Amino acid sequence: MDRLTFLSRAALDALKKDDLPLAVTKWLVFKAGRKLADCMYELPEFKDRAGATILSWLNVDNSPTKRLLFESREHAWRYLAALPPSERTYYVHIPKDAPVAFYLDIDKKYDERWEGHPRYDWEQTLDALDTFVMHTYYKLTKKIAPIWTDESSMTVFSADGPGATKFLSKHVHTTKDPANPNRFWFSRRSSLTYFLKRMQKEVAEAYWDPESKEHTAAKILAYTRYKERFHEVKVKRKDGETVEKKERALDFVFDVQGSLDQWRLPLCRKSNGVPLCCNDDRKMEGADFIGLGDPVLVLQDVKMLKTLKTLKTSSMLTSRSLKKRRRSPKNTKPTETTESYIILLRLPR
Repeated sequence: MDRLTFLSRAALDALKKDDLPLAVTKWLVFKAGRKLADCMYELPEFKDRAGATILSWLNVDNSPTKRLLFESREHAWRYLAALPPSERTYYVHIPKDAPVAFYLDIDKKYDERWEGHPRYDWEQTLDALDTFVMHTYYKLTKKIAPIWTDESSMTVFSADGPGATKFLSKHVHTTKDPANPNRFWFSRRSSLTYFLKRMQKEVAEAYWDPESKEHTAAKILAYTRYKERFHEVKVKRKDGETVEKKERALDFVFDVQGSLDQWRLPLCRKSNGVPLCCNDDRKMEGADFIGLGDPVLVLQDVKMLKTLKTLKTSSMLTSRSLKKRRRSPKNTKPTETTESYIILLRLPR
C-alpha cells in the first residue's frame, strides 16, 4: 500500500490483496539519469512474466507519472473496477509487437481547428470511416476488408456526453472472437499504426481532389480552414533564405496517436474528464466491461503470427454497395465471399 500514495483512502480500502500491483515505478524504459529500480522494463517482476500488464496512472495534468505492474490483464481490470469512478485515471500500455484487433480513436474538439466544419453525426462519420478503411485496405492488400462495422463485430465507447469538451470522443473496437467471420486483426500494433498513417494519406489525397469518388467522405474525416492545398514558407539555409511550397496540414477525426502505446479503457477517464461508456446497454460486471476495451489478442501461441498469413475462415459480403455495406441485412442475398485476415504489413524501414 505504501507504493500507492497517490490513491485516496476510499480507493485503498476498496482494493483487495489480490488486486494490488506487483510493482510500481516512475518510468517504463531506462535512460541516462534514471535508476534501474524506477524503470518497469528493467524489473525482474516484468521480465519473468509473459502475460504481465502495465497500467499508467495520470496525474492532474494528465501526464503518466506512475507505472503499475499486474500479473495479468484480468488482475489489472479488477484493480480498475475496484477504484472509485473519479480515480480511474489510467491508460493501459500496449506493446508495439502485441497482436491487436482493429481499433480506432475518434476525436473532434470544440476548438478553432474545427471552426467552420459541419457537425456530422456519428452515423455519417462511421460511413466515412468505413469507406476509407476499405479503400486503404484494398490499396495495401488488393483484397476486400472484413465487415468490421457489423453489429456482431463492432463495439463503440463514448466520452462525448454532457459535460464533455469534445463534439466527438469515441473508442471503436472490433471483435476478438476467433469464430467471428468479421474479425479484423493485425499481427502487431505497429502494423495498425502504419495502416492508419496510410489511411490519413488516402483521406488527404481525396480531400484536396474534388473529382475523387471519396471526396465527400474525406471532407467528413478531415478539415482545414484554408482553401488552397499549398502555401509558401520562408526557409533559412546556409546560403541564404529561400521560399518553398509546403502542403497544409489537415486535422483528422481519427487519431493515429490512439494506436500508440497508451490506451484508455472503458470506465476510465482523464483527470476531471468524462469516463468512456458503452453505446449499447449491455449488462456486464465492471472488470469484464473494462476488458471489452482492450484490443490486445491473447492467443495460445503468439509465435504462429510470424508465419500465418491468413485465417481461412470465409465470411459473406452482401450485395450492398461497398460504401453502404455496414450491417449486412438479413434479407440481402450474399453475392461473393471474402476472408478475415491477420494483417502482416511490411513496415517501412
